[in-house]
Amino acid sequence: MQDSILEKLTIELNNGIHTEAQTVYLLVQIRKLMEHNSNKAYDTLKMFCDWALHIELSKNKQIIKLLEEFDEAIGRGDKGYGPINYDYLSLKKFKEALKNFLTDFNLPKGILSNGHWSTFIRLYAKVVSDCPVTKKDYPFKFIEEISISDWHPDNAPAEYFKIREGFYLQWRVVKKDGTQIHWEVLGEHV
Repeated sequence: MQDSILEKLTIELNNGIHTEAQTVYLLVQIRKLMEHNSNKAYDTLKMFCDWALHIELSKNKQIIKLLEEFDEAIGRGDKGYGPINYDYLSLKKFKEALKNFLTDFNLPKGILSNGHWSTFIRLYAKVVSDCPVTKKDYPFKFIEEISISDWHPDNAPAEYFKIREGFYLQWRVVKKDGTQIHWEVLGEHV
């Protein structure tokens, strides 16, 4: 069964990820392979997969690190927010975890380079934008809800998007008082 999953992953990764459906399929196959190979080293990747595949994340211990980071950042600073670990905001941790997983299973790594990562992250953001993390997932002190979405800066000229390889994400944080904070992230494809 594991060989079948590896074969499916190899085919999908070699063909490239171009749609939300392919993104979800890839994450499902990764999770299946994880189920066969219980390994704590994959907890971060499991969290990012689970976010796309489940509406409730409270059983995933790794999500707690991300949520604590957001909650503490909101609680710090004079303006209601403070610095946050950019590795989570930019999804660098996701990329590192996926790279380690692909390497461990000798799977194609093209998704991590040459603009393919940017495409994948934009698609991933579209998938998880339907799954905000709420207080039912974590007992926030300052936050009501967190979500992420693909983002396009209003003032950027269209030609900029054609020549720019990277991705734009927007994290939306709804505080308990109802106010919102947005963190925009420009991520590189490399």
